Amino acid sequence: MLEAALARVKEEVEEKTWKMFERVQVNGESADAVATDLGVTKNTVFLAKHRVLTRLRGLEKEIDDA
Repeated sequence: MLEAALARVKEEVEEKTWKMFERVQVNGESADAVATDLGVTKNTVFLAKHRVLTRLRGLEKEIDDA
């Protein structure tokens, strides 16, 4: 179920947003390293991570309500 939710969110967000989330949350890279590599601020990385996690929680709620 988690894999399906991740795949769905990946389709819904911009590719760069997904990359930031995946590198920080899934791969355990530091926000500083990801920000430097992608040419964005550390805050942008944290916002991307937050957006994806929020959407995953929303999907969880949708599934629970169904």
